[in-house]
Amino acid sequence: MNDSQLASLLEAELGCAREMLGLLDEEQAALKARDHATMERLVQTKLDRFRQWEEVERARVALTREAGYGEDTAALIAALPADSPLHVRWEALLELLGKCQQRNRSNGLHIELNRRHLEDALSILRGLPLAPAPTYEASGTTAQKTGAGRNLGTA
Repeated sequence: MNDSQLASLLEAELGCAREMLGLLDEEQAALKARDHATMERLVQTKLDRFRQWEEVERARVALTREAGYGEDTAALIAALPADSPLHVRWEALLELLGKCQQRNRSNGLHIELNRRHLEDALSILRGLPLAPAPTYEASGTTAQKTGAGRNLGTA
């Protein structure tokens, strides 16, 4: 393995990560604006970019295997001289991956909240009871329902 091959692949992955973060930012804005056309477009765009990113990642993992480190690129990077610029690229990639993961999680929570609101609105329109909101234990886990309870309107 030569460092220039790995450097090229890391730069390509950094580009993919930057682009994905931009798409996730765009998705977040579309979610807030309830811009369904943009969200639909972004689904396909994100999928296409993700496939490209996977191809680059597979090439990096293949290079890591060839160097004798299995799939552990972090171990390969750690074995390089301390002054290697690959350390900086690797850390930048890990940082961007964390940001992408955080943004994706945030967008997923936003989508879930919108889904719950939509289900509640549909239940109201259909004259059905709303799904009960979960209650939580002191540990932060969802409490189990122990009884049927009473409707406050008939108490």
